Amino acid sequence: MTDNFQLFESPAQQDSNLLDDELLSLTQKITIIRRNQLYLLKSPLTTAQINALRWAATFANPTFSQRQKQRFSTWNTPRYISLAEQNEKYLILP
Repeated sequence: MTDNFQLFESPAQQDSNLLDDELLSLTQKITIIRRNQLYLLKSPLTTAQINALRWAATFANPTFSQRQKQRFSTWNTPRYISLAEQNEKYLILP
């Protein structure tokens, strides 16, 4: 049985298949270790693939938006918050 992973940006795009995306097409198997987070071995991934996965674990900082709307200083307030980490060997995702 093959699992189909779906990625939807809007309800109208329900036939989008994450596995058909050229950016995420792989020629090798990826080693994923599941502990407190997901540890993906970086060696079979390209830089673009690593960046796309890191972006998937990033979201807009609501504090930044709130401060900006109130015309307060946004200095030292990050626009985005990333939960992805990486070291020499692994990309670590929540």
